[in-house]
Amino acid sequence: MRHWKAVTTSAATLIARLSSTAAMMVITFFASRRLTREQFGLWMLLLALNQMTNGFDLGFQFTLGNRLAALGALGPEGEEERRETFLSILFLEVLVVAVDTLLVLLLVPLIPWAHWFKITDPLLAGQVVPLMPAILIVMIATLPVQLIWTAFFAYREIKLASSLTLLCNITQTAIFVVAAYRCSFTNLVLVYFASNILFGLALTTYLFLRRRWRFAIPPLGRIIAIVRSMARVSSHAFLLTISSLVGANLAPVISGAVSGLVIAGDFTLVQKLFNFLLTAHLAILAPVSPTVTRESRAGHWDSVRERLRTCLLRIWPAFFFIPGALVWRLHPWLIRLWAGHPVTMYPVAALLLAWACISGFVNTFSVFLNSLGLVKAQAALSIAMILPAILIPTLLGRWLGLWGIALGFIICMVPGAIILPLYTRRALRLHLLRV
Repeated sequence: MRHWKAVTTSAATLIARLSSTAAMMVITFFASRRLTREQFGLWMLLLALNQMTNGFDLGFQFTLGNRLAALGALGPEGEEERRETFLSILFLEVLVVAVDTLLVLLLVPLIPWAHWFKITDPLLAGQVVPLMPAILIVMIATLPVQLIWTAFFAYREIKLASSLTLLCNITQTAIFVVAAYRCSFTNLVLVYFASNILFGLALTTYLFLRRRWRFAIPPLGRIIAIVRSMARVSSHAFLLTISSLVGANLAPVISGAVSGLVIAGDFTLVQKLFNFLLTAHLAILAPVSPTVTRESRAGHWDSVRERLRTCLLRIWPAFFFIPGALVWRLHPWLIRLWAGHPVTMYPVAALLLAWACISGFVNTFSVFLNSLGLVKAQAALSIAMILPAILIPTLLGRWLGLWGIALGFIICMVPGAIILPLYTRRALRLHLLRV
């Protein structure tokens, strides 16, 4: 029965992640047909920026999940502390949004977006100046209301969270399709990203009703105490998350700066095909995190080691070897079917396949280290690599074109593929835990 429950939980997360992938495929299908090539390239860039802004939470979303999961060991007696912890981080994120909004209003209008991305359409060049500050503020405003997913997973309500994710993806896709036919490009972008805030507000309300939590501002001293108790690990998680998100979403930014928005859109389409494999892989690993946290805290380290072997020797190859080869071989046909125009980049796609395989390998170890709260070393590695992750693909891209960008991504993954397995082995041997 426990095995069947684990299988159905993994299946639920996989379906939820695949629904996100399917939603993005449908959105891209309509975007590539309703937008001009430069508008489409800018749209892909905005999606990448949205992923990056998700990391502006200072790392507290990650530590909130671990803290809520750990407090679950106290049973009903820990429920009030769970409520106060969630509310404290919620109000912290509201403060973060206020500060980030001020910075956006002061700095973003000064950036020469049209020049950076070689925009030739004068109408789009004029729209991008007022659009970028507004859309970045909307993206950042989702930070407080995206904490709900962490809470659902901490309560092990993974199937419920997966069902809600599926519902949100379906609704948001419908909103985009309608807006694509009814709105201008600027309004389309604002409507799509603003819907994230509305969904988050609705689900946060549902979380409080479901848990029977009372919504009230905790005493300031209590908020400060909770934030301080989580700040050290959160700072490490923030450095790890933001650097990882920057590295994972550099493709449209770098390719746009090197070759313009049109080529950026095509290159990003090819990369997204392999990103789908990474998304599905992480979906399968998602239910492992709270289980590893619980087992390690209970001292069941042999079970943790067995889970790692299963993820590394069975799940990782199954997601990247044969499926990856199929994506490489069929990518021209897949993109023509998906985006409506031909894109053939076999050498570049081969490099991106190698990048996806290495990324999946690294992600396996990262998931286990995150579940143990061991993010400091990962954060140090990510911070050390963030400048090379920008410079190496950019310099190689200017020298070798798109080949150089993809090769730069591979080079920047190699240190993690060496260091994280060694660190994970040491952590399991010494029973390291920071939850």
